[in-house]
Formats: sequence, C-alpha cells, structure tokens
Amino acid sequence: MSKGRLEAFSDGVIAILITIMVLELKVPHGTDWAALSGFLPVLSSYVLSFVFLGIYWSNHPAGARRFADVKVSSSPRCVAVGPDS
Repeated sequence: MSKGRLEAFSDGVIAILITIMVLELKVPHGTDWAALSGFLPVLSSYVLSFVFLGIYWSNHPAGARRFADVKVSSSPRCVAVGPDS
C-alpha cells in the first residue's frame, strides 16, 4: 500500500470527524446575549476540538513522509496510534 493511500484515508477520517462535529452543533433558542451565554461553554469546546483536529491534519503529512511504503500489517497501528508512532 502506498503512503498516499494512508494519507487519503487519514484525510477522510478527519473530514468525517469534522462533519460529525458540525452536525452536532445546536442552535441557541434565543436571539439575545443571555441565550448565547449558555451556549458559550459548548461552543468553546467545539472550537478547541476544531483547533486540535486542524493541527493534527496539517502535521500528519510530515509524519507520513517518513514512510517509504506502508505495509498492510502496520496499517491498524497507524490508524489507532497515528502516523507519528
């Protein structure tokens, strides 16, 4: 298996995670700042999660460059732990 396929698979998994996170966002019921203040802790956790996923997504090609070729037997380890292991 080529490392391009592993990178494409990782990109797909990250895209699915981001999509699920966006679909789970709920709209606040009110239109004033008081309604938004109850939503602020949830929104901040989503923003932090997006930042962490974005950092991982932007750095994972650097880890994949260390691979010349990916053996199928090492693929579960790469998926479970990440390409930096």
